[in-house]
Amino acid sequence: MDTYLSTLLGLFILHLQLHSVSAGELLVLEGESVTLNVTGHEQDKKDLKRMSWSFYEQEIVVYSHKNSDVDYDRVYEARVEFDVSTFSLKLKNLQKSDSGLYKAEKALHGKQKETVAEYMIYVLEHAAAPTLTVVSNWSSSDSCNVTLNCTGLNVSLISRCNGIVCSQEGGVTSLSISLNHNTVSCNHSNPVSWRQTTMEFKPLCPLYREHQIDINRGTTEKTEKTIGVILGIIGIGVVIISIGVICRKRKIRDHNIPSDNPDQRQNLQMCDVPQSGVVESPGLTDNTYDEPVSQTKGNTAPPITIYDTVQLPAPTSPAEAHQTPACPETIYAVVKKKENSA
Repeated sequence: MDTYLSTLLGLFILHLQLHSVSAGELLVLEGESVTLNVTGHEQDKKDLKRMSWSFYEQEIVVYSHKNSDVDYDRVYEARVEFDVSTFSLKLKNLQKSDSGLYKAEKALHGKQKETVAEYMIYVLEHAAAPTLTVVSNWSSSDSCNVTLNCTGLNVSLISRCNGIVCSQEGGVTSLSISLNHNTVSCNHSNPVSWRQTTMEFKPLCPLYREHQIDINRGTTEKTEKTIGVILGIIGIGVVIISIGVICRKRKIRDHNIPSDNPDQRQNLQMCDVPQSGVVESPGLTDNTYDEPVSQTKGNTAPPITIYDTVQLPAPTSPAEAHQTPACPETIYAVVKKKENSA
């Protein structure tokens, strides 16, 4: 008998564990809306008899599936909406007095009523604007110490700032102090909202501020000098490059002087100089050369090469005059002399 009772008790506990619903917690800002959902509603529609939402033990809305009738409590009628397709409940314009346990229950034909959803709702007001006050301040040319008090509602936070960072004292999670450049911020928050108060930091450390200004001024002057040196080097480089470009252009221009220019004619005379190893033939006309006489066997005369220089015509247009002049071209032919008869 004891074994049988123990088995029944175990099955009953297992049944409760399988069908129990844990309440979900929701944090909602005062004045906002929230929707409470039900899972598994599609499987229940066929045998559903009744669905209801309640706040603690007070029913907010009752839905009769047979005639699709929705009955609201007069207190909540203007502040709630029930969805007959999903069985969800929307609560609108929540106030702090609406905080509490909301429960959805369903009744199927031939079965007892059971809880299908539970929500514990906490309605929180907006975070109050904090106050930021100076407890003490002291500064010198190289240091700064400021003690601040950040207060929100019934809690406060003491912080010490040195011009770079603010250190906090105490473990107040809803308050925080931070320093960003020249602004000290005091933040007061709750899980759904936050508010902030700020204060300028530089006026709290006038001596330290002047010292920092002098340092910044010296840094600025040094930077300006460095920039001046760099610009001077760049300027010298530009001048050198410009001079090189000008000389290059002048050299190209001088090379393109027309052939009737006296200076260029002097340069072109180099084109008439015979090549090394070629001698002028005395018996020929100007610009005519033959190869050096080589010793041959017998009386057979070697062939000679005759060169003649042809002068190019003078330019007929300005465009041709500016073109690079060419040296006079040379026409040559190999002539074989007749052999002397014995």
